[in-house]
Amino acid sequence: DFAKVPNFKNVLANFRDLAFDPGNRYSVPIDYGTTGLLVRADLIGATPSGWADLWDPRYAGKIGLRAQPREIIGMTLLSLGYAFDSEHPRELEAALQRLLALKPSVTMVDIEANEAVPKLLSAEIAILHGYAEDFRLAHEANPKVAYVLPREGTPLWGDSLVIAANSPRKQTAEVFINFMLRPEIAAQQANEKKYASTNEAALAFIKPEIRNDPAIYPPNQDLQKGHAILSLSPEGEKRYADLWARFLADDKLDQ
Repeated sequence: DFAKVPNFKNVLANFRDLAFDPGNRYSVPIDYGTTGLLVRADLIGATPSGWADLWDPRYAGKIGLRAQPREIIGMTLLSLGYAFDSEHPRELEAALQRLLALKPSVTMVDIEANEAVPKLLSAEIAILHGYAEDFRLAHEANPKVAYVLPREGTPLWGDSLVIAANSPRKQTAEVFINFMLRPEIAAQQANEKKYASTNEAALAFIKPEIRNDPAIYPPNQDLQKGHAILSLSPEGEKRYADLWARFLADDKLDQ
């Protein structure tokens, strides 16, 4: 009931009425970001500029990936020149074979930044598939860490606040969501998590070093090259799940 969430007016128009939730019937977007590569150029010399570069033999054994199937499959499809969310069986099979070729070069890392970033800082890996929070943590510890948005385009993501359909505390949830949309509260979250806020009114309260960091707030031309992670068809969901299961089943993956 948006009559009870008046601070929704602070959400940027670009983040309202999105394809996954027309009219914002179910969700309130609170932050967003890109998916890129954190790179230790001091360890590998030449910096990769695209997803396809991960297959360069120079980076063998130095790559850290998270278990994010849509991102990993999508970036592999892009590296082959296919659509980020292709459901074509032949293209998905080509992506699987390409992923299996990369697998000996990969270490799977934890989704949480405080688990993944130390592997980059300790030089266990030199390239990390990651996000702005990872970059801010890594760069503060080692200024030589760079954040690269691959030339083929970045998977875009966002976090939203929702209310469970069977919640007995709907009004309390609405009050809380309205609280989270206060400009100073949204800014506090952005300053802490180092993710871009969807809250236009919060920008004045966000630290300049965060607000002006292109890794957190990328320029429009980078966002325009982004790829939204939208729902697949039921058949597509099954194909992606099968592909990921076959990828994980291969015994060449370094855990």
